[in-house]
Amino acid sequence: MKSIQGRLTLLLLGGLVLLSCVCGVGLYLFLRQALTAQFDRALHDKAASFAALSNQRDEDEDERRVPLDKLPARVKKTMAQHVAGTKLSEVEQVIRDNRLFYKVEVFRDGAESEFLIGAAGQFLGENDEFGFAFDKAALPEFQPGPSPEYYQVWGEDGETVARSPSLEGISLTVPRGMNGGVTYFDASLPHQQAARAIAFPFVPRRQNRNLGASPGERVVLVMARTRAELDRTLATMRYSLLISGLLLLVSAAIMVRFSVQSGLGPLAALAQQATTIDVDTLDFRFPTAPIPCELQPISNRLNELLDRLQRAFEREKRFTSDVAHELRTPIAELRSLAEVGLRSAANMYGEEELSTYLDDVLAIATQMEHLVNSLLMLVRCEFGQQVVNLDHVQIVPRY
Repeated sequence: MKSIQGRLTLLLLGGLVLLSCVCGVGLYLFLRQALTAQFDRALHDKAASFAALSNQRDEDEDERRVPLDKLPARVKKTMAQHVAGTKLSEVEQVIRDNRLFYKVEVFRDGAESEFLIGAAGQFLGENDEFGFAFDKAALPEFQPGPSPEYYQVWGEDGETVARSPSLEGISLTVPRGMNGGVTYFDASLPHQQAARAIAFPFVPRRQNRNLGASPGERVVLVMARTRAELDRTLATMRYSLLISGLLLLVSAAIMVRFSVQSGLGPLAALAQQATTIDVDTLDFRFPTAPIPCELQPISNRLNELLDRLQRAFEREKRFTSDVAHELRTPIAELRSLAEVGLRSAANMYGEEELSTYLDDVLAIATQMEHLVNSLLMLVRCEFGQQVVNLDHVQIVPRY
């Protein structure tokens, strides 16, 4: 047998579970989008700063070859660390933006490459024709390390014109379908790290000693940053939402069970009162004042039913009493006739006297049958079981 309390509990718990799941998923998606947008804004601000402070150098910069024995000791030490396993070609002294650099040319795996060393001996990465208004060494996040950041710049011909030292020979990729605008995308970094990247197209300034600053060629800057911290934040948020949801569901289950049990208390009390009603307690009536309004119609109908049952039982008792009273007289007469007939049977040899007694007995029996049929018909009429035929009766006035 199905229980109303159990059904209500399951329906409420199912609704709460569904609502909690929808709200939890919606909240997680909203927060993930907000955190990713914040992450992208930080990338955009940094890329915009790079674009604003960048310039494209002219080819006729000040360069002068420097003998190895004339190099500063700190420059020699840094160069020795980075030319190991390569063939040294030459070292040139370069002045860019009124700053001194040392350009080292080496042959590595049959290909020529260049890297820059600052005047203080700091390694500045590969040499390129694309520069910034600040030293690369002043940006430690783009140096090789535990959690570096990355950038790479492509020219209009698709050739790489600048890259961060942290890439260590690995290239980033330009997303397809940029349509000339800023694009955010997920990228794969060295060591299979998941990253968030921005493709930022812009036109750098070209530095020329004779013409000064002028617009250069359009380039595309791709800047990437590992999203490990973002993923950890999202994972923490997922676990927090899951644990909070489970605690909420457990608390909701306890509260729903208590609430349903408390709300169905009046109905349970009404059912308990109904079990105490029997033939001897038909005068009992269900309360109508202190119960909820939803149960008042039920209580009123039950009270009306009890009224009809009580009246029916009272009519049955009266009917039984009336039948007993009405049948007492003819039965007494019939018994008397039978006793008289038995006592005087020996003296009654005449057929006429015996017929008289039998006629009286038949008349009394007929009267009893008519009385019983009339009483039964009356009972059937009261209970609607007797078809009543209505007919016109002519009433004659008396003078």
